[in-house]
Amino acid sequence: VNSFGACTLMERPCGSGVQRLDVLAFMPDERTQRLLVAQRQQEFSAAAAAHQPRIAEVRVQMHNLRDREGYAVRYGVTAVPTWVFLRDGQELGRIVCELRGSFAEEIGRILAASTQEQDRGNR
Repeated sequence: VNSFGACTLMERPCGSGVQRLDVLAFMPDERTQRLLVAQRQQEFSAAAAAHQPRIAEVRVQMHNLRDREGYAVRYGVTAVPTWVFLRDGQELGRIVCELRGSFAEEIGRILAASTQEQDRGNR
């Protein structure tokens, strides 16, 4: 139900205290999407695995800037590639075009902030 389809990068049974992380990946076209996701899949999995068992599943949905569903407008995406990380529909963070560090480091920073926020909410 999106411009490029969806793929699950990592999946484990969801139990108590675990969550699913959704990632909206905005790319200029399908060819670029396939290349970038293939390159980044291991980094996603490694970063998410570092935050197990809190992150049970990571789902990536592909979109372009002219998606019919309006995700680019809804999330204020104006540049590609952009990766928007969501939990329960709330944005946790995003990676846009140029990275400050490595892709895995950026993912780790977003996931770490997410699990810390969840820990505070469970107290």
